[in-house]
Amino acid sequence: MSLKQFAHFINTPEKRVLKPLNSLEKINYSFKRQQEIVSIYTEEFFYELLAHIRKLDEDEIFYKLIGLLKKDIVLDLKQVNEIVLLTEVYYKDIFSKTGFEFEDENSFKQRIQKFSSFLTKEFRSFYNEDNSYDYLKHPKLRNLYKEQLELESQIRKSLQVTLTENSNSIQYSNIDIINDRYVIPIKSDHYTKKHGHIISRSESGQTLFVEPINIKNSNYRRLEIVIELAQAIEKLQREYSKKIREYTHELNVLSHFVFFIDEYKTRADFCSHYKLSIPTLREDTSEFFFDNFFHPLIEKPVKNSLNLEGYNGLLISGPNAGGKTAILKTVALSAIFNHYALGTPARFAKMGFYKKIYYFGSDGQNLDEGLSSFAAEVTKYSNMVKNIEENSLVIIDEIFNTTSSEEASALAIAIFEQLLLKQNITILASTHHQMLKSFIHQKNNFLSAHVGFDNDRPTYILHTGTPGSSYAISTFERYTKDVPQVETITKRAKELMDKKHVHYEAILEKINKKEHELSIELKEQRMTTARLKNQESSMQGVLKLKMDNELKSYTQKLNSQIEKLYSLKKKIKNKEDISLKDIDHLKRESNTLIENKQTKEENSYKDLKKPKSIIIGSQYFSTFLKSSIHVLSIDERKKVVIGKKGAIQIKCPIDSLRITNNSSKNENQGYQVNFNSNTKLEYDCRGMRLEEFRDLVERTSSSIISGEVPFINYIHGHGTGVLKNWLRKFIKRTSDLKIQSNETGNDGQTTIELKS
Repeated sequence: MSLKQFAHFINTPEKRVLKPLNSLEKINYSFKRQQEIVSIYTEEFFYELLAHIRKLDEDEIFYKLIGLLKKDIVLDLKQVNEIVLLTEVYYKDIFSKTGFEFEDENSFKQRIQKFSSFLTKEFRSFYNEDNSYDYLKHPKLRNLYKEQLELESQIRKSLQVTLTENSNSIQYSNIDIINDRYVIPIKSDHYTKKHGHIISRSESGQTLFVEPINIKNSNYRRLEIVIELAQAIEKLQREYSKKIREYTHELNVLSHFVFFIDEYKTRADFCSHYKLSIPTLREDTSEFFFDNFFHPLIEKPVKNSLNLEGYNGLLISGPNAGGKTAILKTVALSAIFNHYALGTPARFAKMGFYKKIYYFGSDGQNLDEGLSSFAAEVTKYSNMVKNIEENSLVIIDEIFNTTSSEEASALAIAIFEQLLLKQNITILASTHHQMLKSFIHQKNNFLSAHVGFDNDRPTYILHTGTPGSSYAISTFERYTKDVPQVETITKRAKELMDKKHVHYEAILEKINKKEHELSIELKEQRMTTARLKNQESSMQGVLKLKMDNELKSYTQKLNSQIEKLYSLKKKIKNKEDISLKDIDHLKRESNTLIENKQTKEENSYKDLKKPKSIIIGSQYFSTFLKSSIHVLSIDERKKVVIGKKGAIQIKCPIDSLRITNNSSKNENQGYQVNFNSNTKLEYDCRGMRLEEFRDLVERTSSSIISGEVPFINYIHGHGTGVLKNWLRKFIKRTSDLKIQSNETGNDGQTTIELKS
């Protein structure tokens, strides 16, 4: 998990992001700043700001230059450019927009504008951001540089003639500049004084670099110009440095600002990449709740939830490779991340702020110090007990797995009790020891849990409330099933197992298996309940859409007829000629328009006969609903029947009922919602831009209105609430949809459904 890929400046990860904050106030401040940065991610000015910052040297050269200015050191033009780049970062009152705290931005803005007016405009007239320049564009350098270019052009033309005239004597046909003089390469064995003055020789001595006599004066003049130009540039650099030195305070502020942006953008990008959410942190460590937490480095992890409120700790048991270590490491990682305000790998997390975190994992055997695995464990645990402080989190993976089970259990229990003598201590541990599992399961201050195992394979799902079997022999048997030679080992191991132990493990296996089955059934029941809850609303939504379309079509036709009638009335009033053909045509259209809908439906369903009498309990086809219903009761006065469509009761006119082949049979089929293959009940939208989220919601929410799905859950996270606020405004504007009541208290997701 490297932060370097998210930072621009080399020092940002280690010196800024990974600098422990160590107080709840500082951590919450950091989270607040991070949220403010995230809230402007999609705005154009933020991308413009980042574009300016990325032009700065990643080694923070500008920061070092500010120190040099304080020592009266003159900056060269390249260094001046880095300072100007820094000042160009500031625009559009950006401090307040990014949450950067500063005393008086108005005064600062005026100073930066003054800096820009005297230096930036002049400097940028001839010197570019990429360190390219054109001295011809500077008034103090233009004339000298122009003369230099013209003189160099004349010298080159003269040398080309000289090269042509001495073609037999030259070593190669190129012009060189040595010691600021233009020269030509002459073969040493062809040189004579008439070629000119020797300026230098090649290492082999075979080539002489000669200044021809005809350009000697031009070379001297060019050298004078080069010196004058260098002096003019040096004078400019002294002027620039002197003026810049007056603004070191503003430059320091800007340097802190760009570090601030890079730090919190790095934090935000890191959290977004690993789908980390901002936790709710408290001083009180008794608050401990993780919803849908996961290890951020596991691809497609199984997500679990854990509530330790009211408990001092958790003991996890279950099979090897079942996910115990991943769960413990995730909690440890979350607690460590809190110290750096890096978010939590969970949909939502609420926990106390632990000042000290102790994690004990792999075998601690140390051959150099002569310590066995058990002795190393003893040393680590004794040091922890001796130095433990209040508000500490202790995580031990496979506690005392290096010694006998009964003694290990006794020692573990004693250590837990000793640790809890301190205030605000939370203990999370994993174990395979039976005695420890049994003892902790009976304690009210510890939560017993296990990772699931189904069909001889781990499910990685955390189940709380009961310990779990280790499934050691089953796991051994599974991994060695293709090795016939070890089949007898498994069989013999089962025979050698103590009957009491076998009975205990067998009970745990049965309990765990039954619990897994019940959890699957409970999940299915919840889905079924949610579907049933929304089926009636879904059907009403579909009917409403159909009725709206029909009403719109009918209104259009009616308006057309009204216009024609007004036109006819106008003609009659003006005593204009009216053809019988027009009247007949209008009459036919009117008859069609006011034709009884029931008559049209009867034509559509002419093969279905009306029943002579309605039998309660029978099935009939309703031309009003255009589907079959089960008659429950009859209201003769209102001339309607109350029918049942699956789990829904609905009224329809008696006259709309028709006889079907199943009219005398009971219909036991439930109402089914047909899901489109592209339709989902849940969308994880964390990390989305607002535009992307808006398109998704507008595209998918129509499937609720059309009845394809009973509800949709959008996981938008907590963050700054940009996605959540837009979604809730969208639902308020949409008359057919509403937000489902949230019983979990998790504000990081919103479920929408049809209005009742």
